[in-house]
Amino acid sequence: MNLSSNVIENLLDKPWRSYILAYEDDHYIISGGTAQGVKSGDRFGVYVQGKKIKNPQTNMFITLPGKQIAVIKVLKTLGDTKRNEISICDVLSGQLEKSNEKGAFANLYVQDKIE
Repeated sequence: MNLSSNVIENLLDKPWRSYILAYEDDHYIISGGTAQGVKSGDRFGVYVQGKKIKNPQTNMFITLPGKQIAVIKVLKTLGDTKRNEISICDVLSGQLEKSNEKGAFANLYVQDKIE
């Protein structure tokens, strides 16, 4: 098996994940849109990243599971290519910082579609 096949298989094993890019006009903007299967009305969990620890057996760092802190709902998607698609979202539950400071959302990620 070649290297590109291994990379693709590893990526396919990982769940879809997005990130909060900004807070603007009372809404949160996340990366991703229709090309990733995101549509208006979808709800997702927002998580704070888990702690990074070193595995003494492998000497490699692993990230512990994150903790859900909020649920967001997609209001609409924008963009016309995989590279520039975004989704505009509102918070349904929990609390997120209302800030555009650099790094305000650096420790957060969006994952787990909620049915």
